Amino acid sequence: MAEIHVRPDALRRLGLHPDQPAARVTGPAPPAWWHAEAERLAARRAR
Repeated sequence: MAEIHVRPDALRRLGLHPDQPAARVTGPAPPAWWHAEAERLAARRAR
């Protein structure tokens, strides 16, 4: 299993606590349209 490290300031921007040791999926993934909309918004912000 690979470990993923994220900078604390990046976690705080997402409303997460940097001292949280791990996270587990507790439900289904968001629908496909949600991912597509997130990508559209990210592309718009990058311009």
